[in-house]
Amino acid sequence: MLFQNCLLLVSKALVAKIELITVEMTSRIQHCAKSMQFFVNLKNGQKAVLDYKIKEGNILDMKHTFVPPEGRGQGLAEELVREGFQFAKSNKFQVYPTCSYVQRYAKEIATPEEQSLISKMWNKASL
Repeated sequence: MLFQNCLLLVSKALVAKIELITVEMTSRIQHCAKSMQFFVNLKNGQKAVLDYKIKEGNILDMKHTFVPPEGRGQGLAEELVREGFQFAKSNKFQVYPTCSYVQRYAKEIATPEEQSLISKMWNKASL
């Protein structure tokens, strides 16, 4: 009986930990529409950011990404940009990648679905 109670407690603890991890993963990237920014808060109080502007013609201009040195090499910029593309898709925006990292992402990493969101204006300008 004692063994079963211990096993039950361990099982409940594991389930709670899995739920916590899931919540952390889904809420890692935050969006502030007022400041037009996607961001990830880092443990040291700094944050990794993707700044954007909304322009005429339903254009989401991804202006700038920044990841502090402590957060680099973890794929944060890629996650932020991917979230930006998802936001563009959900809101029927075309993406104009002003930021050099977003330009590289558009050329080398973006899925075909993400590439279809890239503004024809940028495609012409980048040739």
